[in-house]
Amino acid sequence: MACLVAHADIEKARTKDILTTYQADRIIDKLNALHDKFFPIPTFPQVNKGGQIIELIDRNFGNYLTKQDLKILYYETGKYLHRGTVAAILTEFHPEIDFSKIQNWHSKIIALLNHHKIQTINDNVFLAVGMTDTKEKKAFYGWFRQVE
Repeated sequence: MACLVAHADIEKARTKDILTTYQADRIIDKLNALHDKFFPIPTFPQVNKGGQIIELIDRNFGNYLTKQDLKILYYETGKYLHRGTVAAILTEFHPEIDFSKIQNWHSKIIALLNHHKIQTINDNVFLAVGMTDTKEKKAFYGWFRQVE
């Protein structure tokens, strides 16, 4: 959903078709068709002595959630989370829960969202988001323009 907000500058990202779609895989495909760099990229912030971010370094390595991972996660969790009516929930469906898989997905999500940027359709402008800043211990965001 944050990707939809960050890409509100793209008129085609504000169509009824996209805004009423709830399936993660369909949202990803639609946004990807409009702007293939829409998905968050994990970053590592370089800060000055005052704690201000002076540069964001892309962290394109490690075990973080990717676009393809999000589609897989959507399918895997759908059978547990989107079961429909109360009658469907009360059926004999008792899935085995693999806590190591849950921990792995959790780690990937945190690795992506801890500090990331979302590229706008303008190659020089991006939204930077952090889940905890170093001083206030609160989530934060900022719009940045890349300089050469």
